[in-house]
Amino acid sequence: MIESDNNSIPILPFCLEGYRTKYALKDPLGNLIEQYPYQTLNRVGEALSQEPYSKYKDIIFRALSRGGVPAGRILANAGSPYKRASLINCTVSRGIEDSMEGIFTAVKEAAMTLSSGSGIGYCFSTLRPKNAPVSGVGAFSSGPISFMKVFDSTCRTVFAGGGRRGAQMGTFWVYHPDIFDFVTAKKEEGALRNMNLSVMVDEEFMERVKNDENVDLVFPELSNDPPGSIYVERHFPGVCKYKEKTKVRIYKTIRAREIWDAIMRNTYDNSEPGVLFYDRMNDMNPLNFAESLFATNPCGEQVLPPFGACNLGSMNLTSYLETVSDGYRFDFNAFREDVYAMHILLDAVCDQAQLALPQQTEEILSKRRHGLGIMGLGSTLALMGLPYDVAYYGNLGVLPDYYGKWNAEIMSMSFCEEIGKVLVNEGLRANIELAKNIKSDVSIFNDKKNVERFFDTHYWKYLAWLGYVDRSLIDEAMKTGLRFSHATAIAPTGTIALYMGNNVSNGIEPTFRHEYIRNVKVANRKTLKDTLVSSYEIRRFRHDFPDKKIPDSFKESHEISPRQHIEMQGLFQKFMDSSISKTINVPSSLSYEEFKNVYQEAYENGCKGCTTFRYNPDIFHGVLIDPKDLEKTSYVIKTKGGKEYVLNGASRLYLSDIDEETIVANLVAYLRHET
Repeated sequence: MIESDNNSIPILPFCLEGYRTKYALKDPLGNLIEQYPYQTLNRVGEALSQEPYSKYKDIIFRALSRGGVPAGRILANAGSPYKRASLINCTVSRGIEDSMEGIFTAVKEAAMTLSSGSGIGYCFSTLRPKNAPVSGVGAFSSGPISFMKVFDSTCRTVFAGGGRRGAQMGTFWVYHPDIFDFVTAKKEEGALRNMNLSVMVDEEFMERVKNDENVDLVFPELSNDPPGSIYVERHFPGVCKYKEKTKVRIYKTIRAREIWDAIMRNTYDNSEPGVLFYDRMNDMNPLNFAESLFATNPCGEQVLPPFGACNLGSMNLTSYLETVSDGYRFDFNAFREDVYAMHILLDAVCDQAQLALPQQTEEILSKRRHGLGIMGLGSTLALMGLPYDVAYYGNLGVLPDYYGKWNAEIMSMSFCEEIGKVLVNEGLRANIELAKNIKSDVSIFNDKKNVERFFDTHYWKYLAWLGYVDRSLIDEAMKTGLRFSHATAIAPTGTIALYMGNNVSNGIEPTFRHEYIRNVKVANRKTLKDTLVSSYEIRRFRHDFPDKKIPDSFKESHEISPRQHIEMQGLFQKFMDSSISKTINVPSSLSYEEFKNVYQEAYENGCKGCTTFRYNPDIFHGVLIDPKDLEKTSYVIKTKGGKEYVLNGASRLYLSDIDEETIVANLVAYLRHET
């Protein structure tokens, strides 16, 4: 059992309060049973180390006591005697059939999934375009966007009933005739507030953009297409398997750049939609011989087949930093041990997932996907004196296990690659161990040919070619078989990095700011609650070395160039058999032409997708806010009597109507939502 929290510095009161709200066990009346994170980890460890995993109990608890952090739904629900809720953060919907029955079957399943506490992703480009004829009723389709609003309303209604905030992702094929409506869908006031959006583009489209060539907007043949329609054979996600083709009607031929510019312009102004590189999603999937991928979970780190589930965990890298006389060193031996053990914990989650639909249970038990990643990378690099920038350093090879002084010769790229190698190799080692000792009647790998197909995919052959995977492990797995299909993904880790990690940096992101305003939705409060918080690394460094100057490596996200963000994402992507949730923060001053280059560079650097955020006070009000941005932003507030005031975004107000004190920026966000 874990006796206390593994805190090298005192936990922030704000973090402790958030932990008790989101993850601590409560009785049916809402009274706290758990007061501190280690108590929650004990509950989780006990629940997930039952037979047939009991022989691994000691190493599971050791991993949880150091730096292994299960995802939020596991923390909140595993081992709870008071509720039966899902241990899975997110899922992907069935492929939505182009019929009223198909659409509303998916709506019903989405409602059941969301009510269980899981988010959900969908592909909406399987629905016929706006104004396409509907057989038998003499009517015309209202188009995919109208039905997306139905799913969004369902999410909002389920959330309004209580529980965790609903999360959704909608993906869309770039060649669909309604692509422009999809790209601009959120410009409508209040539309799709509970759904992220991403466009799927393939390699051919990117080449046609580059060469300024035309593309066809198409949709699969309908029985009542008008006479004289022109048809061709093309691939269409969700309708046919990856690489296969189906008969599609050409609706329009336009320049590829016209579509690309619409995506880029809307993303430049509104930070949506994101872009998914469809071929890479599928080509680099080690299970691409058995499934086609055309949707992701709401944050994009898991590209999943229909009814697929996110079974997530993260390693807090700062937990493996040992303070020495002149800095910090990273304990790779402990890190290896705990990555191995966390995969055993995540495998146990598959059997206790408590998913809402039988198809989801069938899918998770057949493939047993894991998504183990990291958090606190930005904090760790800063404390070790290493730059977040990996673009200017070559691969120095495998570094020794001992990381001592802040030595400029120890470069960030090699450190990050060593982290990636551990994630891959220890994941495979755990996979072999479980395959040898725990059998399944429904595993996709009961067919030995699937093990051979698995290691013959681009993902594993690429890692072997780079020398990042121990070939002896592959040889052993070919003999023993496999327990789970996927091992690695990097989640955004927003709340677990904050509440379980004492405000370490999220995922592989650099630290947002070392002091910033954090907005949190609080029960029974109309406006967001703003709290000034400080980063883990700034507090730990001041605690450990109070007389030393803060090192130059303590950068903030606005000091990291878009290219540096992309290089880091590209570096880690090659280790991920799923994907990465990462947001590239770009300065407001970045020109539109420079902004477009970000996405091209993400494509060229091997990323599976790209998401950016550009601060725009007229559109956004985020969870993380730089006080300096607020001080430079003014808002016009109009009273009920019609009088207008120009107020600074950081100014504080007391709102007598709702009996709350808040900053002006949060008031504006509240008023926008209410209207």
